[in-house]
Amino acid sequence: MPAPSPSSPRASRYSSPRASRYSPRHRRSRLVPRLVTLAVVAAIVAGAWIVWGLLVGGGEPSPATESSTLPVRPTGSTETSSPSPDGTPVRATGASPPAPGALAVLEVVPSEGSIVGGEAVIVQGQGFTEGLTVRFGTRDAPDVEVLNPQTVRATLPPGLPGLVDVEVVAVEGTSMRLPGALVYVDRPPRVVMAVRPTLGTTAGGTAVTIVGTGFEPGARVVIGGERATEVEVLDSTRISAVTAAREEGLVDVVVRNPDLPAAILRQAYEYVPGPTLSRVKPDTIPETGGVRITVIGTGFEPGAVVALNGLAATDVRVSSPTLLTAVAPQGILGPAVLVVVNPDQPAAVLADAVRYVPSAPSPAASPSPVPGEASSPAG
Repeated sequence: MPAPSPSSPRASRYSSPRASRYSPRHRRSRLVPRLVTLAVVAAIVAGAWIVWGLLVGGGEPSPATESSTLPVRPTGSTETSSPSPDGTPVRATGASPPAPGALAVLEVVPSEGSIVGGEAVIVQGQGFTEGLTVRFGTRDAPDVEVLNPQTVRATLPPGLPGLVDVEVVAVEGTSMRLPGALVYVDRPPRVVMAVRPTLGTTAGGTAVTIVGTGFEPGARVVIGGERATEVEVLDSTRISAVTAAREEGLVDVVVRNPDLPAAILRQAYEYVPGPTLSRVKPDTIPETGGVRITVIGTGFEPGAVVALNGLAATDVRVSSPTLLTAVAPQGILGPAVLVVVNPDQPAAVLADAVRYVPSAPSPAASPSPVPGEASSPAG
């Protein structure tokens, strides 16, 4: 059979119009509309999810999204929160400077504290008002003092080793938090535990010993707002000092290590009325004693007791609030400390008040003549 000619009807069934359905050009022409349709559907679905998230989630991103988009917080930045109308905290984070007068925290000094707690911590920032709460991690400070709108003093609560956030919560509920602002470490705290004695005269001059932990060389002591003298750090647990003069009252005892907030023992020492000592006449006494001395000072009361080097004087007579006399006891050669104590009051002490000196020898007696003997003639 002869082959059909290209122009015959049978040959047209295999001509190019039918073969074009499988050509690359034909396939591309059908694929493009499908891709456009899929893109539109995906956009509609994504928009629906966004709208649903805003309605259900209140406009807040999920934790995963928030953590992945938060910038790295530089030192000194804060995280603040305030209640929304429905009571849910709404937080804003960032490193931008706080608005003037707005609640903010800038620094915590020192940046470490003992796990035992009890140490003083200074929080610096702005917008601080009376009645606020300072929180270390999850624990509130047991004692908070607003020194001024930029400074808060707080007592560190006990905690576990490691970094904690420091948060300040105002009375109205607004709060500010400084992440990782303090690290708890395992060491004794810097605290004042006791002072001995617990009272002294308003004239000052009382020697005291302060007991605590964490004392360092160079520490200063302030009692009742007055700086103590002759301060000596005996070791990390004891300090000796001498009180300054001050009016009556119950006062705080403060120890401040160099470059650290002060450790305070509240209402630990009491200033009370008491005698003061100026001088003694005479200022030298024979070692045998028995000499009446005159003590000049202030605040002497009937019933006062007088002692020299711990030995009681006798026949004490209070002539006036500024003068008394007594008979000195025996003593040993050298300077002596004078102590005068009024009833129910602390002692007044005067160091090197008098000096004990050797007693003068008794004059030699003339020999008595032997009975029956005549005196020899002169010459």
